[in-house]
Amino acid sequence: MLLLLACSPVQVTATPDTADTGTQPAPGDTDSSVHDTDDTDPPADTSAPADTAPPDDTAVGQDCTEGGGDGTGFLAADGLSALLIAPEGLECAPLVIFGHGADKPGSWLDDEWSDPLGTGLQRLANERSFALLVPGVEEGQSEHGWYLDNCSAFGSLVGLVGDEASIDKNRVYLAGQSAGGFVTAYSTLYCPELFAHTAVVSAGTGGYFDYPAVDPDPKVPVYVVHDPDDQIVPYSQGESYAALLELNGHEVVFEDWELGNGGHSWTEELTPAVLGQFGIP
Repeated sequence: MLLLLACSPVQVTATPDTADTGTQPAPGDTDSSVHDTDDTDPPADTSAPADTAPPDDTAVGQDCTEGGGDGTGFLAADGLSALLIAPEGLECAPLVIFGHGADKPGSWLDDEWSDPLGTGLQRLANERSFALLVPGVEEGQSEHGWYLDNCSAFGSLVGLVGDEASIDKNRVYLAGQSAGGFVTAYSTLYCPELFAHTAVVSAGTGGYFDYPAVDPDPKVPVYVVHDPDDQIVPYSQGESYAALLELNGHEVVFEDWELGNGGHSWTEELTPAVLGQFGIP
């Protein structure tokens, strides 16, 4: 298993190429663990205009769980803890899994998630009636370091969420930023059966994994977002990942966003755009 290092988002240092070692840390949140391995000509522009209509993820049949548990609370599976925020009255609702950046998933205090990136996801979960799962949050702890491969844990956690709240297992979405974005990029290709759509923000492959030898089934549509001024994860990472997906037949929307904090963050304005791509009005 590869551990995603969690470092300060302002440190930028050079890194040796550790691709394909299988023992080195996977990409984290500084250039000490993220590097641009693309020495070839820049990939073709895979961007799409901002008004590109997202795929209709609601067109597939529903797979509703009964729920009936306590709703909001803490879950854990395969070594991964998570905070579930399930507004009351959900009925066959979408589930959004959010992959935090660095080692800061936030904490749960007085019925509020202390969202380090200010995504506004908890508020929007209540307003738009979807369940929200934030891996890495556990009671009494506010730090969490990612491993790259979380497929088994994600699958188990989705099952546990279904026991607690009524969700549509055909409308499970994964979005991640930085370290969480690398996890999302990997999961998109290596456990696509879990997700209807994903969003990769400020991340790529980092040179730590390749496109699978066996085509992913299904080929999940992906929303890729990167700030051209990103000082932590090179913009070319987002470009290369989007080009790789497009080359292999995925539906891809690639957009530039001004994300602040040295080009490596998330804005509250980005969240509705991500949810829009997921078909959550």
